[in-house]
Parts: sequence; C-alpha cells; structure tokens
Amino acid sequence: MESWDKHGYTASCNAFDVKKAQKRDHLALFAERELEQYLHCYTRFQNHSQGQEFAQNSLEKFKVLKDERGMSDSPFDWDALGDALAQLVECRRVLKHTYIVTYCMENDPVQRALYEDQQGLLESFTERLSHITEKEYTTIDRVELVNLTSTVHRYTNNLMDLDVDDEMK
Repeated sequence: MESWDKHGYTASCNAFDVKKAQKRDHLALFAERELEQYLHCYTRFQNHSQGQEFAQNSLEKFKVLKDERGMSDSPFDWDALGDALAQLVECRRVLKHTYIVTYCMENDPVQRALYEDQQGLLESFTERLSHITEKEYTTIDRVELVNLTSTVHRYTNNLMDLDVDDEMK
C-alpha cells in the first residue's frame, strides 16, 4: 500500500522495517497509556458524581425528616448533621471535577504529586465523613462530626485554591 516508486530496486515491500515497527509500537503504547489515564479519571469522576447524588438525596431526606419531626427539642445537634451532609454534597462536586484537572494536567511530577496528595487526603476525609453521616444518629459523636466537617471544608477549599492553570495542557 505504498506509492509505486518505493517498489523499485532500492526498497522492498516484503522486508520488515524495524524502525517503522518501533515507531508504531511507541505510538500504540502512548495511546494505551492515554486511554488508561482517561478511564482512571472517568471512573473516579463517575464515582464521585454518584456520591454527590447520594449525599444530595440524603440531605433532602434529612430536611424533610427534620421538618416533619420538629427535632428542635432533641439533644442531638441536627444542625451539625445538616451541615455535614451539605458539605458532602459540595465536596463530592469538587472531587469529581478534580479528575478533569488531573487528566488535563501536564506531567510536572512535583505539581502533580502535590495536587494528587491533596486530592487523596480530601477523598480520605470525605469517606470518613460519609460513613459517619450514614450511622444511626444516636451513635454519632458530635465532636467528631463537627471536626471532620470542618476538615473536609478546609481541604475542599485548599484543593480549589491550588494554582494549576500554568500546568494545564
């Protein structure tokens, strides 16, 4: 499938060209890495999107339940639980978009490591907060709930404040 000129005496179309094969192998490897990175980011984007939806539904159910039962006379801090659920919704929204940023980020190892470290810490704190909010309310430790909500809020803001614009593709 080459031009007719190449079928002369100086080139053979039946000979294996090592250089061409190496170039194709390199391109295939690059494409495979790109696809793996895309799938990694897409999967995590989807997971946090589902987590955001779950947190939003939990928050809406909580508001209805709080209004129906008039929980103001309860010793439990319902406002702290509502704040935690609202923070989870916001945090999941931010986390899902961090995977778009990491996909588009150039391969500056220091900047990428810093960003992914902050991202990982936020994910860890978010999962802990999520588990707490899913407990029976009588078993929730208010101090832990308030502290973790504050931590997640702080890490969410820190991650959003990281300057990665200069590192984008």
